Amino acid sequence: MINFFLQQNKMLEDIFMEAITKGVFPGAAIAVAHGVASNRNIEVKCFGYTGYQGDENEPVEPETFYDLASLTKPLATLPALLVLLARGELGFDDKLEDLLQRKVSREKRAIRLRHLLGHSAGLPAHLPFFEHWAPQSALEQREGIREKVVAEIMARPLLFTPGTATLYSDLGYILAGMVVEKRSGDDLAEFIEKNIYAPLGLSNQLFFNPHNHPRQVVYAPGEYCSWRQRLLKGEVGDENCALLGGVAGHAGLFGNIRGVAGLTSYLLDIWQNQAPEKLILIESDDLRHCLTKQQIKNDTTWALGMDTPSARGSSGGDLLSAASVGHLGYAGTSFWIDPHRELVVVLLTNRVHPSRFNDQIKRFRPLFHNNLIRVLDSCNLSGRSQT
Repeated sequence: MINFFLQQNKMLEDIFMEAITKGVFPGAAIAVAHGVASNRNIEVKCFGYTGYQGDENEPVEPETFYDLASLTKPLATLPALLVLLARGELGFDDKLEDLLQRKVSREKRAIRLRHLLGHSAGLPAHLPFFEHWAPQSALEQREGIREKVVAEIMARPLLFTPGTATLYSDLGYILAGMVVEKRSGDDLAEFIEKNIYAPLGLSNQLFFNPHNHPRQVVYAPGEYCSWRQRLLKGEVGDENCALLGGVAGHAGLFGNIRGVAGLTSYLLDIWQNQAPEKLILIESDDLRHCLTKQQIKNDTTWALGMDTPSARGSSGGDLLSAASVGHLGYAGTSFWIDPHRELVVVLLTNRVHPSRFNDQIKRFRPLFHNNLIRVLDSCNLSGRSQT
């Protein structure tokens, strides 16, 4: 196996240093994992700094933790539900009313678990629940807030009939996280740590940061939050997640580069039926079902819990195989898994530091992935097929 980063260091240095100079982000960590199971090689590279000035300006290291934002959906909520599916404690076609153990309106009785996972439930994309409360309310009124959030979601009319279209929705994953808690009897963070992260040896690399129990590690700072009136560091950027105590199905997960690379590589192993028997925590058939793009008339790119490459303008560039899956995080994080190349690519940044209105990463992501995959392919590290 070629030591990719030693041989291609200049290409990576050039594109990342140019991005840092342009203010795309202050720094980044990347991981490239090639192969499966015991034949896998993982390379990690860090660039730049955690911030731009003062106390926030530290070199990015493999141990630097990032707000993973919406990577919470595929790396926490989805695996938790897959564990429960493997145990026979729920099914893809279970009704919302049964999943949440509460009465729902007639139009929402058609919502199934698969609709929450695939963003096809007809729910709005986002509602600013946090605007109704002061920041300290998250600690003082957590249970009451959670009930009011669910009630407000349930009160909103659907935008389309479940299963007929897709609209990326945080609301569906807020409910999905609560489904885990209803069915397991555990807090979402406790369930995923006990049933996924701990068995895989990732407990110190992936975790939620509840408001009352933050981990003491090195964090890349996030944005200045106008709601909380402070620069965020080790606090989830998503205000609705913060309102819910820092743990939710749509956001709240923190991780370092090795943690994200480790879990995404594990998902590839399960997908390919290559995981060691003692680490088969979820069923490969269930995962494959989730990683298959939905056949919905608006030509969606969404599978269940993961995205797939769009025909044009994919964040993963133009070279990923059509079977690839991935996800983006609003804070500047992403991963892509290409099963044909047996390839995992992880990018962690804090592009929201110090302001969420910096969106230059939209142009950087495809540039990075295209350059990376061209080099891998030229080094004959492309796996079985590129179509």
